[in-house]
Amino acid sequence: MRISINLPHSRYKKAIILLHSENEFDTMLKTRRGNFQKSEQNRIKGKVKMKRSGMLMMIAIVLAPAVAGAVSPAQFGQEWQKRARQDLESARTYCEGFVNNAKLQVEAQICLANVIFEQSKTKKVADLQISRSALIVSPVYVYDPKKLDEAISHLDAALAIDPARLDVWKGKAFILQSTGRHEQLLAHLSLALTKCPGIGPRDLSGYARTYGEQEEWDKAADVFQLLVKKFPDDFLLNFDYGVSLAQTGHLEEALVSLKKAENIKVDEPTLAALANLYLYLNRFTEALPYLEKLAKQNPDQEIDQVRYLLCLAIVKPDQAPAQAKKIDHPSSRGAEAISVVVPAIDPVWARAEAAKALSRHEMDMTMLFAGLAGDHPEVARIRGEAYIQLNADALAIDQLTQYVSGKPDEALRAQTEFDLGLACFREKKFSVAEKYLREAIGHGKGDAESYFFLGSSLDEQGKAKEAQESYRRAQESNPKDDLQELIKQRIKP
Repeated sequence: MRISINLPHSRYKKAIILLHSENEFDTMLKTRRGNFQKSEQNRIKGKVKMKRSGMLMMIAIVLAPAVAGAVSPAQFGQEWQKRARQDLESARTYCEGFVNNAKLQVEAQICLANVIFEQSKTKKVADLQISRSALIVSPVYVYDPKKLDEAISHLDAALAIDPARLDVWKGKAFILQSTGRHEQLLAHLSLALTKCPGIGPRDLSGYARTYGEQEEWDKAADVFQLLVKKFPDDFLLNFDYGVSLAQTGHLEEALVSLKKAENIKVDEPTLAALANLYLYLNRFTEALPYLEKLAKQNPDQEIDQVRYLLCLAIVKPDQAPAQAKKIDHPSSRGAEAISVVVPAIDPVWARAEAAKALSRHEMDMTMLFAGLAGDHPEVARIRGEAYIQLNADALAIDQLTQYVSGKPDEALRAQTEFDLGLACFREKKFSVAEKYLREAIGHGKGDAESYFFLGSSLDEQGKAKEAQESYRRAQESNPKDDLQELIKQRIKP
């Protein structure tokens, strides 16, 4: 948690980073002209103790494994952790020593919240990675819920006194996000947007971006939605909200948000995002003007020229030859597109290229080649698989259902039925998911994943006995480590 503590004078900030013993620190305070009041001494002592506890804990985690000699690494680590906990207790005592000082009440509550939040970390595991230049420590925490609530209560007390402290609003948001309290985070951010004066569109967007970095796009979209309601005319918020919606497969909703961003400001990322969305939705006519703008803005970028050419060949095939002549010195891929697409569209070639693009996770090119390939049943499968990768499950169900209802390729049938079952499961269509997962298993995909999701679908329908049988079959199918752990949790003794 990063909440600033306001010290009275800049020269005293050195006290915050000193890792002296308590006696040395007392000596330093007494040598200053005009001794501090007791509450001020407690405030700075508390902060120093808290800082030192963090250093001690890091020593315990990082250096303990490297220590050799009479003391074992485990004993070394335990000793430093013990000292760190003692420092935190001292820090808390000092903070409580100035909680009744009228001028320092807000600082006291913030200090206590910081200390108690540190104390709430009941387990600290370091994931060490050694690079050429540095030792990177990635700690993983397990928190004590009661102490977390206590820390939050002190931040609430500080906000009740001074609601203008943006750093306190952000500090509480940090605690809620880092400890997985998403619903509470949303309620807190909503309150901050109404109660904190002068709050701006960038002040809280970092929490959404953190979710995005963790690939929790649904949670990122929740936060961006709050911010867009407060700042409807902010270009970046509308753009980021559209991107997060697209990442969760809500393509139509993403389109609305990105169009709003375009109305505020036109830039290349917005044009590219809109072009791709229209391609994903098979709306080639609407994608065409965006691809044309990108091709004109980037005459040296062959991929932009080829994408525009392919879309032109779908929407206005008579104009494609003239556009092809504008691509200078094309690569082998560009030359192939020109030579095959322009003279006469070859659906067989286009289907093969769509499958290749899908395997490379090139969603825009997948849809373009699929658009060139016509109405062949294989195109529905390719589009459906692309929608699976885009998390657009409703669209995937529509396309894959078309494919399996016809005459599917037997070599691809089982995997397609599994993907269809998984999409139905994520859309909470559990009985339909059960149907397709059973068919996938019957056609040869009897692996751990198929049995696990079948069991999960049965569980959701209240078919506990059948679900347990599926989980046991999953366990017998040599699942991967992460799936094995999930299966163990589901199986009842």
